[in-house]
Amino acid sequence: MEPQSSSRMKKILLVINCIILAIGNCGSPLITRLYFIKGGKRIWLSSWLQTAAWPIILIPLSFSYFNRRRESLGEMPSTTVQNNNNNNDNDNNNAELVLMTPRILIASIGMGVLTGVDNYLYAYGLAKLPVSTSALLIASQLAFTAGFAFLLVKQKFSAYSINSIFLLTLGAVVLALHANGDRPKGEPKREYVLGFILTLGAAALYGLILPLFELLYKKAKQSITYTLVLEIQAVYCFFATVFCTIGMIINKDFQAISREAKEFELGEGKYYIVIVFSAIIWQCFFLGAIGVVYSSSSLVSGANEGEKAMKMRKTKSKAGRKRSKSGGGGRGGRTNGSTKRHSVRTTMSATTQSVNSESVLKMKGMGGHHQVKVTSNTGTI
Repeated sequence: MEPQSSSRMKKILLVINCIILAIGNCGSPLITRLYFIKGGKRIWLSSWLQTAAWPIILIPLSFSYFNRRRESLGEMPSTTVQNNNNNNDNDNNNAELVLMTPRILIASIGMGVLTGVDNYLYAYGLAKLPVSTSALLIASQLAFTAGFAFLLVKQKFSAYSINSIFLLTLGAVVLALHANGDRPKGEPKREYVLGFILTLGAAALYGLILPLFELLYKKAKQSITYTLVLEIQAVYCFFATVFCTIGMIINKDFQAISREAKEFELGEGKYYIVIVFSAIIWQCFFLGAIGVVYSSSSLVSGANEGEKAMKMRKTKSKAGRKRSKSGGGGRGGRTNGSTKRHSVRTTMSATTQSVNSESVLKMKGMGGHHQVKVTSNTGTI
């Protein structure tokens, strides 16, 4: 029942993350483009907003920590002293404030810097391109994701995935051949082409980041839980925000926010509403993306484990049949004689009977071949 329940929960988690990702993926470019077409001009500010709402993740992390702490304290009275000694390390780990190891922390910091660069490239593209154009270009990240996934995590492809990659990539190429058709009015061609190139660069870079997350999950020398995924999300979003904050300081964007709010076409109050909701919706995108990678890879892992369990059960059943035919010693076992006739005399005594039975079973699961060796020594003959 537990494997079925765990698989069901993973599927539910996958659906929830897909919904969150859909909200972020659809809403974030629209609200960011709204910022630019209504008078916003700060690219570094737009980049900063993509991960600035990372403190939201601290809310579910706090609930997770208090839940782990309550469960670890609740198990203490019901365990014996010996079990407490054996499980002391596990209880301490469950109640720890932070689950990630230094190795995962360093990897998350590196991906946070990459995400900061990707945020700037994408924000620049949205500032220069229509939403439809930038969305189609970003959709080409599937091709980059597929290529990097093949190189980094040995991803296998089906005919459907190859067909999807080809069509999306072809759409970006066709769009590139008609670059002048949807250029915004008054937008210089040079700026449009630069935005086109940087948006493709953002797609390629994000296509690298997603397989890196999956590689991190596979190479991590600890159990990957959704709480750990949230911690990774908080760390890499924090350092992406730090990266963009440095750009804002250099570009003096913080001083320009109040002036830009007064000049915003929708009004000063709605300017700050756009800013706040932009940060929240972008956080939905990143949270959903990393959650989908975690959930889908876990489902695949669960399916592989189920297949291995079925193979092990088949191997054991075959070994049991061969063992019964060979007459291996054991409780209820029977020993076959040779073709020659022998008289067998067994001495039965409650105090002096000596029975030494040893069964050695060796299985070699290469190509379905099994080698069984049984040695049996029984009583006084």
